Amino acid sequence: MLEKSESLPRKKCTHCSLCERCCAENTERGWECKDANSTPLLKQKIFIQGKELCGKSNPDVDCIYKYNGKDLLVIEIKAQPIKNIDPKELLNKINSVYSNLGNMSLNAFILQISSKLNSNKAPHQLLLHCQTMFKSIGININKDIMYSRKPELKHIRNKFKVIKCKKLTEEEISSML
Repeated sequence: MLEKSESLPRKKCTHCSLCERCCAENTERGWECKDANSTPLLKQKIFIQGKELCGKSNPDVDCIYKYNGKDLLVIEIKAQPIKNIDPKELLNKINSVYSNLGNMSLNAFILQISSKLNSNKAPHQLLLHCQTMFKSIGININKDIMYSRKPELKHIRNKFKVIKCKKLTEEEISSML
């Protein structure tokens, strides 16, 4: 669970988008967020931008949540069909985070994708696609754990989840901690 001090203030919306890229999806049936002053969840101050950890010359991840003082949860947002996502680009971003960890540790990597552009895919299909995609670059995903047996990628070992935009909630984030 998110710490009490980090609980998010509630505004008028009960189903606010987690990120600005998902705002268009908020207008669909079942979504009630119409408050222009609401801050999307991933823009809340408990999250930091990835460039603060990756540095300017390295690939930048979209969002980082730091908890327990040293543990990180990284969120990469891709507002596109999953078939268009480049696994080498994701690997560069993951390596960038690992190379700048210092005394911190990467607990989980979340790939957040568009609900609308991936509407024809069930959660297990998305995971199977990610398993195939990452296997092509030497990374395995087994039971939500991302790891590699390649010597140059042995440092990669963390939880992994691919989640559609609308499904990434505070509860989902808390379950990854």
